[in-house]
Amino acid sequence: MESDTSDETPPLFEQIDDEMSEDQAKLLATVHAAADGMPTGQLREAVSIPSGSMHYHLTRLEEWGLVEVVGRQAEGGGSPSKVWDTTEQGVTYLERPGPTAPTTFQDLVIHIEDLERDLNRREERIKALESDVQELKSAYNTLATAVENQLHD
Repeated sequence: MESDTSDETPPLFEQIDDEMSEDQAKLLATVHAAADGMPTGQLREAVSIPSGSMHYHLTRLEEWGLVEVVGRQAEGGGSPSKVWDTTEQGVTYLERPGPTAPTTFQDLVIHIEDLERDLNRREERIKALESDVQELKSAYNTLATAVENQLHD
């Protein structure tokens, strides 16, 4: 019997909750609703996610142990598409009880503070991404100007 020497353990569901995007949640729910799995192309159409993002989102769900490739299926021309289905862990994740409603005023205050912290963290992440985009645009413009100058010299 082979022993698992990997140090990787599946992330806790709370961590997945914190990191999962809306698109990933839609993908997971759509895969779960399919009777015998769903090919990548049909999945993309069902949730209206650009094809460039599909690989990233499905890879994240796979890394979390929520979905897996269960086969391949021809979709139109080209090579067969991967067929995705939920894993046992994915089913457990989806079917677990949701957060319980706060029962006291103090619980409600704590819940609101938690939500505010989460919102602030996400806003900071968005600001950082916007800053990165501005830096990339600036670098692109500098490079484009240098190329134009070289072409005109």
